[in-house]
Amino acid sequence: NTAVDLKEERSVFEVGSGRIDAYRAVHADTSIEVIDKTSNVVDDEEVEIEEKTGSIAFGYKNQLETGPIKDSRKVLIKNSSKTDGKEFKLEVEFSPTSVGVQDAAKNGVKLNVPESIKVAPGTSEEISPEIIIPGNAEFGRYEGYIHIANKNNEKEVYQVPFAVKFTEKGIASVDLLRDAMATDASKFHPFMERPSSPLTFKLNSPLETIDAVVKDRKTGKALGVVGTLNASSLTPNVEYMMFSGMGGYVLPFTGDPAHPIADKPVMLPDGDYELNFVGYDKEGKSYTKGDSIIIDNVIPEMKFKDVQPGIHEVNDSIFKEEDG
Repeated sequence: NTAVDLKEERSVFEVGSGRIDAYRAVHADTSIEVIDKTSNVVDDEEVEIEEKTGSIAFGYKNQLETGPIKDSRKVLIKNSSKTDGKEFKLEVEFSPTSVGVQDAAKNGVKLNVPESIKVAPGTSEEISPEIIIPGNAEFGRYEGYIHIANKNNEKEVYQVPFAVKFTEKGIASVDLLRDAMATDASKFHPFMERPSSPLTFKLNSPLETIDAVVKDRKTGKALGVVGTLNASSLTPNVEYMMFSGMGGYVLPFTGDPAHPIADKPVMLPDGDYELNFVGYDKEGKSYTKGDSIIIDNVIPEMKFKDVQPGIHEVNDSIFKEEDG
């Protein structure tokens, strides 16, 4: 909270602790603590404990069905001076728009703090900064600083960084790690990739189940299911990996309401496909996110224009000089 400001405009995540002024930090007679919560493991069980920090992390906030999102944190301002009372002026500064960071003023996002606060000698006072995000705000990060300045000493200035990420509910991302793959293992060679593609995915909000559905990209027709994932134990905002995310096979849709999905998998022919994750939450609402991949088993054909196939001895006559 006593770090020296950087010259360039940077995200609070890029700045981190900033340019530390160790002397000022040690000799400051004012301290600022954000009282937050964090997870800890006690006797093999995850429990929530109090965490004292110097910044406000509002975390990820999902869009509500109606109304704005509101959240607050408790911040203690402690005056260690034994003789001097202090009055601080508080101002909020949102970071300018950049990659991933949205315009708070344009989207009506606010962080409410009192205009000023008085702290008597040897005491602490509490404030509760409250973030308000309208439901129609753009998705992305909103971040900045609370500046806390002594009204009687312009050199005594502190800052508390804050950040929040506003997201829609459901699935944040599904990324197949290969753009194309071959599934015919009979054409094996030493440099052949495995006949499948790993994938990574991340959730924005808790889900109960996820169906992996394959769709033909040209026709838009859903062809079948790769499998179903129990997502009830998955944590939002954590990236997960599946090493065999797309193996080139599906359990086809049958069109029979009594038995809609076939029991035996079939291999997909060469073509352009999309793997969609269709997730369902506790209320039964569905969310979809996917990625595309091409299946191609055609062996490349090489043709020589000026050299016949066969064995050729290397000699000076086959070389020529070129610039470059």
